[in-house]
Amino acid sequence: MPDLMRQGCRLERTGTYSPRVWQTAIGSSAATKLAHEHHPRGYIKKGEHKVRLYDQMSTPLSIRSRAVRLEGIQQRKGDKTMGNTVQLHRVLRASPEKIYRAFLDPDAFARWLPPCGFVGKVHEMDARVGGSYRMSFTNFTTGNNHSFGGSYKELEPHSRLRYSARFDNPELPGEMTTTVTLKPVSVGTELHVVQEGIPEMIPTEACYLGWQESLGFLAQLVEPDIPQ
Repeated sequence: MPDLMRQGCRLERTGTYSPRVWQTAIGSSAATKLAHEHHPRGYIKKGEHKVRLYDQMSTPLSIRSRAVRLEGIQQRKGDKTMGNTVQLHRVLRASPEKIYRAFLDPDAFARWLPPCGFVGKVHEMDARVGGSYRMSFTNFTTGNNHSFGGSYKELEPHSRLRYSARFDNPELPGEMTTTVTLKPVSVGTELHVVQEGIPEMIPTEACYLGWQESLGFLAQLVEPDIPQ
């Protein structure tokens, strides 16, 4: 299994019944071999973005609702999606001080955090431990609005932030927690982001994709060194 994971192959057991059912990304002969080892009588049928094990009657076996859904998203080395958690790792050509400020400056936060197709607005931000913030994303195409807010749990200047977020929409219950760590390295800053408690209604892969776009915008904001 470790070899498969190093190849970028996402493989998950997706049932408690026997024989076992596996899903994996297309194109991994090793994963196909592994699936046959666990279900030698079955076979693999390929879909557009995934491979699913079928039984001898060519009838799909039941797949539980939280089975891995692969949408062709390419994960970077060091990034992970696990259950209701996403983890991202980047190295940016900017100082920890500048990146830290981009999380706590309202205008900067509204500039880089919204993913593609959304406009962000910070309604309030009290950037201190125990302080709160409120923000909204507006879909530029439809005008639909998603508002949320939370509080700051940890603020260690230029090295660590931890803050919560809760959607105003009752259909997206629960509290998310985002932890950001910054470490100076020879070329700039090593950035780690962990977001936990993502609501069940939001596919983890979609959240990961959004963070990929946001961190790209963050790099565009903090990496240029413009003297004037």
